[in-house]
Amino acid sequence: MTKVIQRERVGTETLAKEAPEPVPVALERVLLFPYIQGLTFTRRILREGGFAAINDAFVRPPSTSREILHPEQYITRAFMPEPLDVKDIEGPIGARSPLFTDTVGEFVIASLLGEALSSQTRGEECAQGWRRDRIAVFKDGDKRALSWMSEWDSEEEAREFSECYREMLKGRYQKDVQGEFLTVATGKSLRVVHEAKRVSIGVEFAG
Repeated sequence: MTKVIQRERVGTETLAKEAPEPVPVALERVLLFPYIQGLTFTRRILREGGFAAINDAFVRPPSTSREILHPEQYITRAFMPEPLDVKDIEGPIGARSPLFTDTVGEFVIASLLGEALSSQTRGEECAQGWRRDRIAVFKDGDKRALSWMSEWDSEEEAREFSECYREMLKGRYQKDVQGEFLTVATGKSLRVVHEAKRVSIGVEFAG
């Protein structure tokens, strides 16, 4: 990556100084999430139930970004988080236990898609209806694979996410990624599979 060089004159000396790389918008949003969305969530809880509700939230804190983005669902228990078991993830043939697993969540999905598509609002629309997900990284010989399974409130919302994700990939690689692994770059293949309320995304790459 090309580094940006700034030159500053101090007295009679010229100093070469490396300017910091700009922070990706999606990462910036993730870093600010506790301060912006977290504050909005706290204010809503306070308005609905006072400081007693704040104390209760410390006892039973939200475990997903969906609850923070939609505090009314947290307050009324309209949404109850259920983790997706790692065994539901389709790993590569021959791979053993994953090297790493994690949950992505509604907010990160919205941030990633919002930066890649037409607007952040579009990203948020694509991420609504998220219910649960699990992402895992596997190692199979000299190859690595990433498997990401997400589940949505309805088949329509799962389809919308699938289409948004494929649109993002098409903008990045100029290729329409669908149900079969497609080589999009040297040593990298992708696929996106939508079935009922679930979307499975697979990535295979060297290394």
